[in-house]
Amino acid sequence: MQKEVTSSRKLKKAAKHSAILNAALGQITMYGFHDTSIKRIAASAQVSAGSIYNHFENKEEVIKELYLHIGNEINTLINATHNSNIPFEEDFFNIWKAILKFYINDPRKPEFVTQFTYSPYIISQADNQAEELLEPIQEIFTRAKEDGVIKNLSNAALIALSHSPITSIVRMANYGRLTITDTEIEAYAQACWDAIKL
Repeated sequence: MQKEVTSSRKLKKAAKHSAILNAALGQITMYGFHDTSIKRIAASAQVSAGSIYNHFENKEEVIKELYLHIGNEINTLINATHNSNIPFEEDFFNIWKAILKFYINDPRKPEFVTQFTYSPYIISQADNQAEELLEPIQEIFTRAKEDGVIKNLSNAALIALSHSPITSIVRMANYGRLTITDTEIEAYAQACWDAIKL
């Protein structure tokens, strides 16, 4: 009986933790880092402001964990999609389109990632862990460079040329400035590939 109670408490705590992160994602997307307060996150998550501090030390920790959570989701997606047994170009297209569809499914995520990427203060909070999150894709790019398939640019530049257009495309589509059809997805992926291929 005690184990069941403990298990139930853990599930409730995990659900509340997840609700807080989801609420933070919505509020930050709508109001930005500076105008999103713990009070606002709590109201959106339908929890008390005090209970948030049982899960997170402060707002910066909420933001950092949210970034790492999204990064881990993308890494899981990359690892599930990556196939070293097919030509790198095909592998690149598969990964690129998988990430695009991931962002299309929740357009708040590219909004958040873009804000985080261009916020030096927040990046300093999660710099080492953020670097670890990039390891899988960096390894893929490093091998492709060694095989002479793509330009010998820094991995940071290759990630910028590959990933930044994805967030921009989804954001612009969300604002109604461009459309995303299957044909256009192929064209957008091709444009990114052309930017890095030899």
